[in-house]
Amino acid sequence: MKNITTALLCLLFSVYSFGQCDYTLKMMDSFGDGWNGNSIDVLVDGVVILDDATLADGSEALVTFQVNTGAEVTTIWNGGGSFASDISYEILDNDGNLSATGNSAANIETGQCIAVCPVISCSYSLNLLDSYGDGWNGSTMDVLVDGVAVLDDVTLDTGLSQGVENFAVSEGADVTTIWNGGGTWDSEISYEILDTDGAVVGTGGNAPNGTNDIISGSITAVCPSCPAPGGLQASANSTTEATLSWTDTGAAAGYEIVVQIAGTGVPTTAGTVTSSNPLTLTGLNSGTDYEVYVRADCGSGVFSSWSSPVNFTTSPACG
Repeated sequence: MKNITTALLCLLFSVYSFGQCDYTLKMMDSFGDGWNGNSIDVLVDGVVILDDATLADGSEALVTFQVNTGAEVTTIWNGGGSFASDISYEILDNDGNLSATGNSAANIETGQCIAVCPVISCSYSLNLLDSYGDGWNGSTMDVLVDGVAVLDDVTLDTGLSQGVENFAVSEGADVTTIWNGGGTWDSEISYEILDTDGAVVGTGGNAPNGTNDIISGSITAVCPSCPAPGGLQASANSTTEATLSWTDTGAAAGYEIVVQIAGTGVPTTAGTVTSSNPLTLTGLNSGTDYEVYVRADCGSGVFSSWSSPVNFTTSPACG
C-alpha cells in the first residue's frame, strides 16, 4: 500500500449570503489503493476552494465545501500520479444527491453543476409600543424585507399600550422600516424588531427631532436550522381547559410544551411531547394565570430554543 498524503486547502467564503449550504466532493478509487499521487482542484465560480484534493488511501473519501445558490462548481484534473483509470469522483448536493461526475478524462465543466441551496426561513416580530397606552392615534409604519413591504400601514389600535405583528424572513434578509406618521402624539410611540428567539435586534419610533427608521444594513436576518415556533396563541375554554396553537416551523418532527404558573420563567427541563397543533390543554386549575412555552424537536436530539411565552387565564369556578 502506498502512503500518499491528502493535501486539501479549503478557502471558506466569509460572506454569509442568501441560500448558502455545503456541497461534497466524493473521491473514489475502483482498486481501493487511493489515487496514487493524482489530484484535482474544485472551483466555485472560478475560485479554487479545494486545491490538489487527493485520496490518500482506500476506495472512498468525502470532503465538504461551501456554495451559494446559483454558484457554478467545476473541476480541474491535475494528474501527477499513476493508475488514473481507477479514479472517479462525484459532486453531491446539500441533501447528498448526485449533482455531477468526473474522472481523469472528463472534468466537470461550466454549466454542468449549478448549486441550489435550501432557503432557511423563520418568523420575526414587530413589537408596537405606546407609552401613554392609548394606541398610535392614527399613525402607521411599514416593515420591509429585502425592500418589499411585508407589514403595510401597521398601527396600534386605540386603547392599547402594546401589540405584536409577526412576519416571515429568510436567512440573510435585510429588514428595514418606514415611519409613515399620519396621526397625533407621535412622541409616545416606539417599536422593536424581535428575532425568532424573541431577542430585540432593532428599535425605532418617532423621535422628537424626526423619524427614527431602521435603515438598510441594520438588521440582517438569522434563521436557526431548528427555529422556535412563533405566533403562539392561547385562550381559555372553561375553568379547566384552554386551546393552544402556533405557527409550524416546517423543520420540526414534533414539539414539546410546558404549561406553568405565569411568571415562572423559561423552562429548564424537557416539556410534554406533542404533535397536535392546535392543542387542547386539560386538567388546569380554575381562575389561574398560566404561561405556555413551546419548542420544536427537529430530530437527532436537536431542539429549538423555547418560544416567547403566551399567557391566558382560566375561567373562575362558579359559586
